[in-house]
Amino acid sequence: MTAHARHADVQQQGCLVLNNLSSTNTHNKTVIAGARGINVVVQAMKTHMVNAFVQGQGSGVLASLSVSAVNHTAIASAGGIRAVLAAMTAHLVHAGLQEQCCGALANLAVDDDNQMEIVNAGGIHSVVVSMKAHAGHAGVQEQGCAVLTNLACDDESETAIAGAGGIQVVLTAMMAHAGHAGVQEHGCGTLGNLAENADNRVAIARAGGIGLVVTAMQAHAGRAKVQEQGCSALSNLAANSDNKTAIADAGGIRVVVAAMQAHAGHAGIQEEGCGVLFNMGRSDTRLQKSIKDQGGVGVVEAAVVVLVSNRPCTMQARALLRKLASV
Repeated sequence: MTAHARHADVQQQGCLVLNNLSSTNTHNKTVIAGARGINVVVQAMKTHMVNAFVQGQGSGVLASLSVSAVNHTAIASAGGIRAVLAAMTAHLVHAGLQEQCCGALANLAVDDDNQMEIVNAGGIHSVVVSMKAHAGHAGVQEQGCAVLTNLACDDESETAIAGAGGIQVVLTAMMAHAGHAGVQEHGCGTLGNLAENADNRVAIARAGGIGLVVTAMQAHAGRAKVQEQGCSALSNLAANSDNKTAIADAGGIRVVVAAMQAHAGHAGIQEEGCGVLFNMGRSDTRLQKSIKDQGGVGVVEAAVVVLVSNRPCTMQARALLRKLASV
């Protein structure tokens, strides 16, 4: 590939081989990265921008290699982030390519510096446009939501995602792919992170997000990741007073209690579930009674045992139990 950098067929076949070698084999990923494969693939993508095959296979290689955090800096330093974003813009109609590109960005966005580069290079817009263009493709929707989840890491990014239409595109994905656990997991994850922002809490609720999160949890009761991300989303949404009532009316208390009962040993679900119930029952005696009537006391008591080493959470849980004991 290095010797024939301008030969499109060579680059196509080279990227295809590297993609196949790296897709499932951890050792091969290490060998490819160590042999400067990252630089070779990125250069191929830059040189053959109009070749959709090179872009798709190249993005696939970067998606596979970026699963390992040790490759994140190398991919970014080689220009991989901008190459992936350029591929998304140039080949918007190719769903498989968009899925691979979003997968690469989702992996890379775990890194703080990469988050900033993706945002500054227009990554939020590219992901939202991709999701709109391929609304019926579950893979694009899952990976697109995963990117937005990882990018929604601070108030500025959360505001930018909302401003780019990110809330609506995530809700549309969840509605269109209600039976797809991956879309629901990452959709709930995005909504939960976006709901760290007060304005977004209102916007998500107004657009029907509370009902979609509850529906996702009901439909995927056995999927721990959906339950954890769903509880996280409801916990942040419940920081808004009006949303507390909306969550209760949508069956949110019942679905959180059910999640905590079904996944009694899962610390993440217990922590996020307690967060929902605490935020809802913090000061509203009517909601405290609803939580108590729907089995909240038992699950919170059990969570205290599971979370014994998590002092902030157990303190919060015990505070809620005191409130529930008084109603």
